[in-house]
Amino acid sequence: MREYARQYHAARKEHVAERTRKWRTANADKELERKRRRHEEDPGLGSAYTRKSKYGIDRKQFEALVVVQNGRCAICQSTSPGPKNWHVDHDHRFDSRDPQGHRGLLCKSCNIGLGAFKDNIGVMNDAIDYLTAHAFRIRRAARSAA
Repeated sequence: MREYARQYHAARKEHVAERTRKWRTANADKELERKRRRHEEDPGLGSAYTRKSKYGIDRKQFEALVVVQNGRCAICQSTSPGPKNWHVDHDHRFDSRDPQGHRGLLCKSCNIGLGAFKDNIGVMNDAIDYLTAHAFRIRRAARSAA
């Protein structure tokens, strides 16, 4: 029966997706309850699914990466990933699912920072030069605020 269902769904993807969407809309309360129960049973299920579909990394591979990095951000060495979980940093020149493009796990702040700089090393160096040139003013302002 399982193989038949797989073939049926594969041959009628759009039809099945539309039927599912209609059911979920008509039964929003049941769908919300189902999602709540699934989250209570396994809070990491959603992020694990996203990592697998987006980066090709399953739970065991992800946990191994955390161990390799000693549970720390690859950039700032923080042990706190942020409000959710570690972000998989990847080189945008590669397909995100290509393990060759995976660079490491980052906390939310470092991931946002790299994203803001669009992985441009020249711009990052300019930012370092800027901070270095203004370090005296920054330290002075911090001392007067204290």
